[in-house]
Amino acid sequence: MELIGRRFGHIRITDVVGQGGMGDVYAGYDEKLDRKVALKVLHAENRLDSEARERLLREARALSKLDHPNICRIHDYIESDDVDLLVLEYIDGQTVQDVITDQKLSRTEKLRIAVSVADVLVAAHRLGIVHRDLKPENVMLTRQGEVKVLDFGLARWLNLMSSSKRIHIAASQDVIAAAPARVVPLPEESDHEWLAYADVKRESTSVLPRYDSSRSQLQQGRRFLKTEAGVTMGTPLYMSPEQARGEELTTASDMYAFGLFLQAIFTGSDPHPLGLTAREVILRAARGETVAVEGVSGDIAALINRLKQFAPADRPTAIETVARLRFLGDKANRIIRRAVAALAVFLVIFGVWRYTVDLSRERARAVKARTEAEKRRTQAEDLIEFMLGDLADKLAPVGRLDILDDVGDRALQYVGSLKPETMSASELTRTVKAINQLGNLRLQQGKKAEALALFKRSLALASEAVRKAPNNPDAQRMLGETRAYLDRSAGVPPAPGGGQDARTPRP
Repeated sequence: MELIGRRFGHIRITDVVGQGGMGDVYAGYDEKLDRKVALKVLHAENRLDSEARERLLREARALSKLDHPNICRIHDYIESDDVDLLVLEYIDGQTVQDVITDQKLSRTEKLRIAVSVADVLVAAHRLGIVHRDLKPENVMLTRQGEVKVLDFGLARWLNLMSSSKRIHIAASQDVIAAAPARVVPLPEESDHEWLAYADVKRESTSVLPRYDSSRSQLQQGRRFLKTEAGVTMGTPLYMSPEQARGEELTTASDMYAFGLFLQAIFTGSDPHPLGLTAREVILRAARGETVAVEGVSGDIAALINRLKQFAPADRPTAIETVARLRFLGDKANRIIRRAVAALAVFLVIFGVWRYTVDLSRERARAVKARTEAEKRRTQAEDLIEFMLGDLADKLAPVGRLDILDDVGDRALQYVGSLKPETMSASELTRTVKAINQLGNLRLQQGKKAEALALFKRSLALASEAVRKAPNNPDAQRMLGETRAYLDRSAGVPPAPGGGQDARTPRP
């Protein structure tokens, strides 16, 4: 059925942006409100399926109840003679799965995404809505960096009045944790067909295809599993044990999937090994077996492992998880902020002290003051060296060099307050080292112009140090290093012979 160019009221369909097993997603234009929209449309054959139409309507109702900035908003639901359309907010960006594959996320960004998605679960669970298909492909990042959770097509309201299962309302969060009404045996434990999944035992490639191990990700495992009637059950890679077993799902099922989501974004790997069949993934999921969490901090690993607990009651709620993620995000920042504050206070005190000392007074007092000034300056420069050197080296791999911006600015103010003509060669050499570290930090941050200006300032001071002490090896070495930094920032290739001539001052 060709829909491009058709109008439904004031909505005009302009393009196809995605295709799925149950329907397609189109781009459209709202001529009345002058905005771009997305439209989810059922395939023609699925429109005759009452369950498929009910699922689309259920998604519309779920989205209409969930007013949250991190959820893809619904604009309208249209029923025409030949097609049903869900009119949604148009999101211009990438899925989190695409970003993970490209390895573009810093630890700070990962935590921000995690908090946003967990906050969506808080909002949904408060209304008794279970997403049932949370995965990196269903979370998008807009060009402005906003997080958007998509696809509530599998979402279900938990039945508060059901007499077939016991209901427990969690005191810390007004959400439902329903005890399962039944337990479906695993395929290997029963001679009967596993009703939750069609043709599992026959491994029909039309329903449960074997994974292609040559791919970098388990693309096949990201597909929905369907029954013979075409009912979407979920995505194998991110199923909770109870979902894989065909048991009753609760908000805790979403939290298990969220744990696998965290594992994917923080480790960059899927929660199940490559090269498995869909049946093998389902069996692993039903037993609560996943790849071990490796390559992340202990705090993050501990949270993921709590979320992956086999028993639903042992998993933290969405509210608990949001609080923990925010704490982890603030933890590193608190340490750095305290260090930055200590450095700032120290530099301010040092500056005030330095400029209030009258070195022109009696000789004994002047000598003592200079000794104290040199001592404090040495302490300040040691602290700057640590912040811009060792700490910068530790922050660079996790993409957190931006934390040192305030340190760099204050260090630059401090260096600018110094008077080279009053400083000895050794003092100038230490200052040159501090400026070079700041310039190197700016280079790592991609601020080439700032780095170049810093290295030029450093070169002038290094040359002055050599002029004052021509035979001082430290001054000579620092002059050579500064020239190398300056050449590198200007894009000049290193001199032949390893730059030995750099130790000789330029005329």
